[in-house]
Formats: sequence, C-alpha cells, structure tokens
Amino acid sequence: NNYEWFNKFEKIVVIRDMDEAGEKALHKVVKVLPKGKVFVTELPLKDPSDMLQQGKEKQFLDCFFKAKVYTPNGILASTDIMNRVVEEAKTEKIPLPPFMHKLQHMMAGGIPLGVIVNMGSASGTGKSTICDEMTYYWIFNSPHMISVVTLESDAGQWGINLLSRHISQKINLIEDIEDKIAMLESEDIKEKSKDLWTKEDGTPRFYIVEE
Repeated sequence: NNYEWFNKFEKIVVIRDMDEAGEKALHKVVKVLPKGKVFVTELPLKDPSDMLQQGKEKQFLDCFFKAKVYTPNGILASTDIMNRVVEEAKTEKIPLPPFMHKLQHMMAGGIPLGVIVNMGSASGTGKSTICDEMTYYWIFNSPHMISVVTLESDAGQWGINLLSRHISQKINLIEDIEDKIAMLESEDIKEKSKDLWTKEDGTPRFYIVEE
C-alpha cells in the first residue's frame, strides 16, 4: 500500500532483531520493498533497545551508517568476499604421519579441515594399510577428536588390526584360540590396549561408526 512512498528514498535501512525471528522477518519485508534500495544493519546485541539500555548509542549509530546492501540467502556481495578469504586462510590443517612428510609438504601442512581427500590406487597396493597407519597416527597426534567409518570390517575386526599395530604383533596369526585369548587378557596387553583406547583423563581416544 505504501510502495510508492518507500520508492521515493534512495536508501531504506532495515534494523532487524538479531535472532531467528528477526532473520525471517527481514526476508519477508524485503519482498515488498523496492529492489536494490534495501540495506541491513548488523548489531552486536539483540536489538536497538538492548543497545540503548547498555549505553551503546554511538555504536548503534555506527552500525546504522555501516548498513550493507541486502542480498538474498546464498548470495554474497563481492564486498564481503575478502572477509571470507581471511577466514579461509585461517583454516587449520591435520598433519600427516612422519612417513608421509613429502606429501605433507606438497599439501602445505596437511589436510585442511572441512575437505574430503580421496586415496586411490589399484587393488592390493596397500591403501588400507596406509589409511590404518594414518588413523593410528591421528589417534595420538590429531588436534581434534577423530571418528572412523570402516566399510571393510566391523569394530571387532578393525580393532584387532589396530591393536596388532599398537603392540607390534599380528593377533590374527595366533592359531590357537585359547592362546589368543590368554594373550589378550594378559596384564601387559591390557595395559597397552588401555593406552590405545583411552586418554590419560579416562575419555575415549576416538569413535567408530559401526552401523
């Protein structure tokens, strides 16, 4: 009903509440305002009332005059890209095991968080062995908690392989089942396995998705 009145202005500033309801209201009101004229403020608090009550009038005015042109969800103005570039440059990387030091150098420090890296080669060339060795290294050295999704074995089968790596003895090569169980239940192996499955504070070292 008031479109023509709004259209007289060169710039229309929308000050929304900084919450989910305010976000929804913003996109709703923009649909009926003249296109290309809408600017949006970003407040450090929930709304202008909160800023007034906390004595941040000058900061509010600063936010008002720095209002940015409205862009729909999923669309980014070129003026905002540099901020994203800086954030991307801060992306942390997960280091690779020492035996992969050449690859780590080629990847400028390891695997960045938020990306997927695929390893591919012919069947029987050792992909699983390399992946298991990377996982073993990360269990003790990754700056982040890791999770494992294994498509070739269940938790018990994969756990035997990992424990074998940890104690430097292939458990599945012990032919007699009683001997195998006796070895797994020995105090020495219990102590070594505890170091593999549990951190010093008693929390898990990693998680495995079995389903």
